[in-house]
Amino acid sequence: MGKILLLVTSLFCSAGLSAQQDHDWLIALFGEEDYATVAENAPEKIEYYTFADEHGYLVQMAEGKDLSGYPDALTIAPKKDGMVPLSVDLILSDEFHPSLYRFKTTMNDTHWYRVGDTDYVITVLPLTSVQNKFNSEE
Repeated sequence: MGKILLLVTSLFCSAGLSAQQDHDWLIALFGEEDYATVAENAPEKIEYYTFADEHGYLVQMAEGKDLSGYPDALTIAPKKDGMVPLSVDLILSDEFHPSLYRFKTTMNDTHWYRVGDTDYVITVLPLTSVQNKFNSEE
């Protein structure tokens, strides 16, 4: 019985730690105190921010398209001082959270950014599209 209790306790603790680690980027953006307040009082906002970060931006190959007319994503600044500047390696990694950077977002327009001199492009989807998709998945 003691082993089962220990196993269940460790599962809950590791799930809580995992959720905390999944939201480290939000804590970096908002600060611990503001994040904790939002998480406690409006957890749906945390869900939306996470959803928007995952579904509001696409990183994909341009498949031979001319990207020279698009702004370079590597020039986009972080939203807070001390955050890691964008690099090709970061953008192509699982650690990339576009919401941490000052990409242009608008209600109805899509925006594109080339990723340095690579064949990759970042597509920033309209906020209305992201909101509609979020609402349809609830």
